[in-house]
This record gives sequence, structure tokens and C-alpha cells, in this order.
Amino acid sequence: MKEELQRRVQWYLDQPDQGTRDRTSLLKYYINKQIIEEGKRIIVEGTFQINRKQDPSTILYNVPLEFAVHNTAFEFMDTQNIHYSFMVPEKNYKLHKALDDPHPTLLPDGTWLLQTFYFLRSLPQGWEFRRIAFGWESVDRELPMLLRISSGNSLTDIPFRLFFSD
Repeated sequence: MKEELQRRVQWYLDQPDQGTRDRTSLLKYYINKQIIEEGKRIIVEGTFQINRKQDPSTILYNVPLEFAVHNTAFEFMDTQNIHYSFMVPEKNYKLHKALDDPHPTLLPDGTWLLQTFYFLRSLPQGWEFRRIAFGWESVDRELPMLLRISSGNSLTDIPFRLFFSD
């Protein structure tokens, strides 16, 4: 019995600490049911109108997005320390408020910050959702975006592009 207890204690000591290991690689991210991957073009639908008031050559695009995080692990995950930010890394776009979301913020480096948020927890094989709505003014149907994921001391940026489809 003593040998069995020693074997079990040793096995426990040899295993990585489940509470502190980085499990963010087990999370997958989606916009409107399309996985977010580096450099990917994500096709979105919404409404648009010609900007007759200020610049008739530009179009105002309004896009509702559904952001989803999928926990692919078979274990509960405390995700309150993982923060998500959607950013537009180019200042040449004019962004607008849509629905009840806060105004996009132009940061000193010229990057637009749309929203920052987190989810408290993620169930095994679970999904978490967040609706994001905003508009942009441009001659281009494509918008460069960045999903920034910060967790503890790590920072991951996933650049992708939204493409407006009518």
C-alpha cells in the first residue's frame, strides 16, 4: 500500500500544474461562423449607403458581427483573465458607432480600438458569444482587422480582413 501511495504521489508531482498551464491554444475564434485565422478573408453581410452628405465617392458600411469563442478542451476553463480586443490597424478608415456599442476609439498610434471584453468561464466543449456592431466609411469593401488576445503576460495578434458582401 505504501508503494502504491508513493507511486501516485510521484505521478501527481510529475504532472504539469493544470491550473497554471497555458490553455489558450485550445480556444478557437469565429466571426459569423467563420474561423478567424491569420490573413484570412472573412465575408460579412450588412447594410450600406452612399455617403451623399460628405463624400459621394465613399460608402458607409454597417456590419453586425457575432464573435464566438469555442473551448475545444474537455475541461472547464476559467477565461476571465483572457481579454479580447478588436482593432483596425489603419487610421485611413473612418469608423462609426452602431447600435448600442460604444464609439470606436482612435489610439495615439493611429489604430482604431472597437471593443475590449472577456468571458468569465468556458465550459468543456462550450461556446461563448458576443455581438459587435460598427460601421466604416470607405471606397473599399475590405477592412483590415486585428483580434488581439491578451492573457497574463502573453499577447497574441491575429490579423485578418473583413470583406463586405451585399
